[in-house]
Amino acid sequence: ERVIGHEVGHLIDRVAGFVKQDGLDSELRHLYSDLNSRGWVSKWQKGAKPQDFEYVGDDVKRELMAEAIHAYRTNPNYIKTIAPKTAAAIRAAVNPNPLLNKIIQFNSFAPAAGLLDAGQPDSENKSAPKW
Repeated sequence: ERVIGHEVGHLIDRVAGFVKQDGLDSELRHLYSDLNSRGWVSKWQKGAKPQDFEYVGDDVKRELMAEAIHAYRTNPNYIKTIAPKTAAAIRAAVNPNPLLNKIIQFNSFAPAAGLLDAGQPDSENKSAPKW
């Protein structure tokens, strides 16, 4: 399920014409590290990066964005809190795209705190979502 979600992130990124990543490196790396430094990839306790999985060159950027899109699809409040510039870049690329906007829309509204517990950190990693 997690792998399919990540691969759907690649598809959305490609159809959107590749989401611009200027100025997003820090947020993207934070997201990637949070989402790949525990559970089934627990080999990296902190600081997982695409290079740990043998990605090089432009593939690193594509992996970072696919993971960010996956995060937005599965836990929008998390990405809007942890990586607001990245969330905005994804919305800017995806929402106006006529091939995507009838299938998926990323919203900019975050529900009031406490209404959803999906964005609450787990006990092991205070900034990571529970998924």
